[in-house]
Amino acid sequence: LGVHGIQMNLPTFSPAVIWLMLGLGLLMAVIWGWINIGATYCTRNMLKGDPVFITSDFFYAIKRNLWSGLLLGLIDFGIIAILLIDFVYFSRIGGTFMLDSFYYITCGLCIIYFFMRFYIYLMLVTFDIKIKKIFKNALIFSVLGVGRNLISLLGMIILVGLNILLILILWPLGIVVPIIFPLIYLLPSVNLLISYGAYPVIEKYMIKDN
Repeated sequence: LGVHGIQMNLPTFSPAVIWLMLGLGLLMAVIWGWINIGATYCTRNMLKGDPVFITSDFFYAIKRNLWSGLLLGLIDFGIIAILLIDFVYFSRIGGTFMLDSFYYITCGLCIIYFFMRFYIYLMLVTFDIKIKKIFKNALIFSVLGVGRNLISLLGMIILVGLNILLILILWPLGIVVPIIFPLIYLLPSVNLLISYGAYPVIEKYMIKDN
């Protein structure tokens, strides 16, 4: 930009907006684990065929795993933030063997942790188990359950792809329902697909084997 004398607009935020963003980020970090616990508990019970009362079961799961859920959520949120920052950073710089290697290593870690998250919260709501062992088992199950993981991933891709297709078709016609409606069902559906793929693996190696 400097060579051609081109100016570039950079976004700036007032101190109030910065503090608001920091506050929302901190709030999200605190409730991150609780939200995942409540949603995972409900979808797991659906797959098991148990009666599900969404509101009461959601808060029951949070209450039962209050402190462990908070700690696990903070760790999970921190790992995701670090991986995203590293991915963005190394994707913008490169040119040397070391920097390119870090980029591919970060991509690999993102993929591994993506599949590990299928199992982390399921184990927390199912067993009384230490967080260190949860991450260890999640890493093992992400390999043992690779087939079911890929099926769940394929389901997510199809689901998101159908929503994008509806938006592309209906948005030019002035129909905004495909944009609003996914906010209601898309994330729960993704969570259900994750539980569908991961819970049978946990059941096979941690329940039936015992």
